[in-house]
Amino acid sequence: WRDALFGLGRLLFGDAQLVESQNPPSSDSSAVITASEQQAQELYHEAIRRLEEAVERYPNAAQAVPSRYLVAEAYRALAAYPRRRLNASTIQTARDEYAKELRGLLSEALNDYVLVQEA
Repeated sequence: WRDALFGLGRLLFGDAQLVESQNPPSSDSSAVITASEQQAQELYHEAIRRLEEAVERYPNAAQAVPSRYLVAEAYRALAAYPRRRLNASTIQTARDEYAKELRGLLSEALNDYVLVQEA
C-alpha cells in the first residue's frame, strides 16, 4: 500500500507535466484557462493530495523526501497559472486575487522546499 500510494502521487505529478508539455500555454497572454490547463491543475492538486497523504502516513519511508520535493514542485508549477492570469488581467480586483493566490502557492512551495532541505 505504501509503495502504491507514493507511486500514484509520482504518476499524477508526471501526468500533469505531460499535459503541460503537450499543450504549452498560448502566447496571447489570455486570462482564460484552457481545458488542458485545467486538467494539469487538477492533476497537480491530486498529486499533492496523494503525496502529502503518503508522507504523513509514512514519514520515515525512503520515498518521503523525494515525495515532499515533488509536492513543492507541484505548488511551484501551479503558481505559473495565476502568474499568467495576473500578467494578462487589467482589472485591479482580479489582479489582487491572482496575486494572493500566487503568494499562497509559492509560500506552500517554499515551506516544502525547506522541509526537504532540513531532511
